[in-house]
Amino acid sequence: MNINYLLATLLGGLLTMNVQAKPTVAAYGEYGNFETWAEHSDVKSNDWGTHHNSMLLEVGSNLGIKDIYLVDGGQLGVYINRFELMDLTDYFAPYKSDFYPYAVEQGIDTQGKQRALPLGIGVGVQFYRTDLMADAGVTVEQISGSWEQYLQAARTAKENGFYIVDNSYSILRLYIYSHLEDGEFLFSGADGEYNLHNEIYTQAYEYAKTLHDEELAYETGMWNSDWYGAYRGDKLLASVQGIWLAGHLYSWIAVEQKNKFFITQTPGEKSGNWGGAHIIVNKNADLQILKPILDSMIGQTDNTRYAAQFNEYKIESSRIDMLPNYDEGFYTSYFNQENINSVLKKSIQDMAIIRTHPLDQYAQELYFTKYYTMVMSEEITIADAIAEINQLLADRLADITIDEGV
Repeated sequence: MNINYLLATLLGGLLTMNVQAKPTVAAYGEYGNFETWAEHSDVKSNDWGTHHNSMLLEVGSNLGIKDIYLVDGGQLGVYINRFELMDLTDYFAPYKSDFYPYAVEQGIDTQGKQRALPLGIGVGVQFYRTDLMADAGVTVEQISGSWEQYLQAARTAKENGFYIVDNSYSILRLYIYSHLEDGEFLFSGADGEYNLHNEIYTQAYEYAKTLHDEELAYETGMWNSDWYGAYRGDKLLASVQGIWLAGHLYSWIAVEQKNKFFITQTPGEKSGNWGGAHIIVNKNADLQILKPILDSMIGQTDNTRYAAQFNEYKIESSRIDMLPNYDEGFYTSYFNQENINSVLKKSIQDMAIIRTHPLDQYAQELYFTKYYTMVMSEEITIADAIAEINQLLADRLADITIDEGV
C-alpha cells in the first residue's frame, strides 16, 4: 500500500472525526441530566466537589480540556478576572434583559465584560414547619420580620423546646447579604480593596454569636446525619437556606414531612445568595460552534422543554419569565402551598446586586468558616478576627494578578 495514500486516509479520518465531534460540557449534579444539552454536546457530570476541583485545574492551567463549564455562583470569583475566559458580551446582549440582574452582574468582570452566563438561582428563603408554629409560640410574621423580631422569636421558640434555624452560620451569611447595597462587593469596597472594618461584618458576628451562645440555633452542621435528622424530627422550627433545598427535602431528606414545611421570606430587609449556577466558556473554543448549545442552555431554542427540565430536576432558572410559569406541581406536590412563586419573586427582587471579586471564595472561607468557628468557640475576639481577616486579604490581594486586559 502506498504510504502517502495511507497517511492521507488516516489524516482525512482524523479531520472528519474532529468535525463531527460534539462540543464538550462539564456539569455537576442534576444539571448534567438536561437532555437538550446532550443533543448538542458531550456532557460529563460529577458531584459538586469533584467537578469544581477538576475544573480549577483545567481552567487554571489553560489546558482547554472542555469547551463549556458550569460553575457555582459562589465560586465565580475564582475565575472572573483571574483566568482568560471567552468574552460573551456580544452573544449575551440580546438576552441580558431576560435574566435577573443580580445573576447577570455576578458574571461581569471589572472591565464590564460578560464572562459568565446565568443559569440557575440559589436565592435564600426560609423553610418553616406549619405544624410546629403554634407549639413554638411564634408566628410567620415574626420569623420573617426585622432582625429584632427574629431574635425574639428564636428565644420564644427555644423556651418552648424548638430551634429557629439549623445553624448560626446560615444567619451569619444572610445578615451580610441583608445589609449590602447594589453595586457593592461581598467583602470589599467599590474600589475592590478589602475592608471588613464596616460595622456590618462585626454586627453579623455578634448576631450569630448570640444565636450560638444562647443555644437558639440547632448547630447541626450541613450534609451530615445530624442535619438530615433535624429536618426529619420535630425540634427544628425553621431554617434559612437556598431554594434548592426544596428539591432535596421532598425527594430524600424529609420525605415523610410532606405538607409540613412551608416557605416564606427570610428575616431582614433583603435575601441572600446561596449559590446557583453560571456558564463559563473556554477562551479557545469556537463560539459559532457552541452557539446552539449555549442557546439551549439559556432557554432560547425551546423554552417549553427548557422549563420542563428545570421542573423535572427541581432547579430554579435565572430567567425572569420562568418563575410565574413554573408548573404548580413543582412545589405543591410537597409543600401544599400556592404562593411559593410570589415568595421567590420577592426574595429575588429584594436581593442586592453584588459584584464579583477575585478573592470572594478566599474571603468567604476566612469569614464564614475559619474565623467564624474561632469566634463561636471564643478562641479569638470578634475585633481580632476582623483585623486578622483584613490583613490576610490584603496580603493575598497583593500576591495575585488581576488580569485587566482579558
